[in-house]
Amino acid sequence: MRGVAYFLAGGLMLGAGGAMAQEFDKQCAWGLANGKKVATDCKFNFVDENGKTYCFSSNQVMYQYMGDREGNRAKAEAAFKKK
Repeated sequence: MRGVAYFLAGGLMLGAGGAMAQEFDKQCAWGLANGKKVATDCKFNFVDENGKTYCFSSNQVMYQYMGDREGNRAKAEAAFKKK
């Protein structure tokens, strides 16, 4: 297994990869929040305070998503349910 680094930041565990259950079937949460379905390998992800792992297509979009986590999560969940 390749090395995995985790950082605790404001109640979030940020990571690279790992064997965790992913929300949205490993689709990019930011993409879903913006109406797009983007498959990921979950290399860029964070684990929230409830233990849910959210996957992203890049570090940049992960941090954009986190700017309004609750709003983006709600939009991503609604888009994912439409699939």
